[in-house]
Amino acid sequence: MPSEEDIKAQQELLNVYRRTLFTLLKQRAYITASLVPPAIASGIDEARDNIRRIKQNLRAMGISIDDQQNDDEAPAPPLVSIGSVSFGSTNIAKSSNIGWYIGAIGLLIALGAVVYVLFPKPPNTTPQLSAASSPTVQIVAPSSTPSVPPAATPTIEPTARPTATSTAEPTKAPTEIPVQPTATPLPTTTPTKTPIPCDNVDGTYRRSFDGALMTITQTGCVITGRVNTDHDITGHWNSDGYYNVTIDRHINGCDTQMVAKLFNLSNGDIRLQLNGTDGNCDLARDFSEDYVWSRQ
Repeated sequence: MPSEEDIKAQQELLNVYRRTLFTLLKQRAYITASLVPPAIASGIDEARDNIRRIKQNLRAMGISIDDQQNDDEAPAPPLVSIGSVSFGSTNIAKSSNIGWYIGAIGLLIALGAVVYVLFPKPPNTTPQLSAASSPTVQIVAPSSTPSVPPAATPTIEPTARPTATSTAEPTKAPTEIPVQPTATPLPTTTPTKTPIPCDNVDGTYRRSFDGALMTITQTGCVITGRVNTDHDITGHWNSDGYYNVTIDRHINGCDTQMVAKLFNLSNGDIRLQLNGTDGNCDLARDFSEDYVWSRQ
């Protein structure tokens, strides 16, 4: 039979993971789906796995636990059919008169072919301009009288009248092509970076009383790090102004998980406040400590 302390510890861990999951989901909502950092996506999956595990443990202890909306990923909405068109009793495919319809369509096609063959398109009969014949002048021979020869009377034959109007096109005036004005380049502006909505704790820190070193790497509002070589740190920003931190301790082949809060101090140092453990190895569930780590 589990003790009240075991039940309370599991409930506290469940609340911590749910707060962490809520913070990660809110951060993911600010980012395009294709640009979500891997740390946030893996943090969401890890938080949900721990929530499912703790709920199973509590239910196995006989404790009733409600399923919250964020505990699992919401299923994708089902595809909704827009609708279908129904022809009722007049469905052509089922009509007994389908043969008449096909025959009428074929008859119309045949009549169109006959009309096209019997009445072809007339050829182009546009009259062409024929060249006008030059006038011919016939000279009459002078008589044999030795008097002043009469002036030759030219006989002018009428020229042929052209049968068609000239189709020569008038000469077009040259069209001026407008010169496109040169566009003035717009001044370039440097995009402004959106500030990260959480404290920046990236760096290396040292604890004064024993010289332990802590290295923290920050990606967005998610931190990872290590204390010496046997404590691994992961954390997520809490909207209350601190990081929710999980510390995995590996000593002498025994693993212990601890939960803590990490605060960013005004002088650049950090404060790590340990609140409890999972009770493994030599650490009690209510183990706690509170130290300030100096930035290096």
